[in-house]
Amino acid sequence: RVVVSSWRRASAKRNRGRRLSGDDHMMTAESRIMASLKGLATGDAIGKQTENLSHDEITRWYPRGVRGFEGPPGTVIPRYASNRKRQWRFGETTDDTERTIAVARAILRDGDVRHASVGRELLTCQKSIHPGLRSLWDFHEAGDATRVTLDHNGCGAAVRVSPVGILYRPDRLDDIVEGAYQASISTHGGPLALAAAAAAAAGVSGAIGGADVGEIGGLGRR
Repeated sequence: RVVVSSWRRASAKRNRGRRLSGDDHMMTAESRIMASLKGLATGDAIGKQTENLSHDEITRWYPRGVRGFEGPPGTVIPRYASNRKRQWRFGETTDDTERTIAVARAILRDGDVRHASVGRELLTCQKSIHPGLRSLWDFHEAGDATRVTLDHNGCGAAVRVSPVGILYRPDRLDDIVEGAYQASISTHGGPLALAAAAAAAAGVSGAIGGADVGEIGGLGRR
């Protein structure tokens, strides 16, 4: 709540007087920012229900398909009932949302994206730290906020960079790319991870700026 409230104040100042056309009504940049963060957290929690499952496994666990939260919020998702690492619950967000908020906190403190500040915030995160997830495990085992890695090409960087897209307008593409790099290299330094993070941040920036689907895709490809 503190992070979101701070984003509201910062975005209101940065986008004062700027209104963006929605399909049926006028939307401010601030409302798009809030929607992006809510959408990230909601999609994260819904996706956790089927993470790493094959199509056949999804059909077995969810015969009627996944149409949202397939159980009462706060109760244990059945497939995780015997999970020794964590009994994930319906409606619970994962490390992806936790680390997105960490990146946002670092940006709010510094006013830009600095990898050591991002690293300090990431070290406070607690979810999904185990040897099976090497990118996070290696980082937390090192315990060094200034650490830079050249390894790991997973999606962990791309899923946490939306605050970078929120910070910079689409016409500041160089800043977006550099910001995505700074937000990634504590845990993900592989070229595919960095490219995906830059594309994701650019897409978020474009969406907040009112770009259409084709324009958002174009920003990501650039």
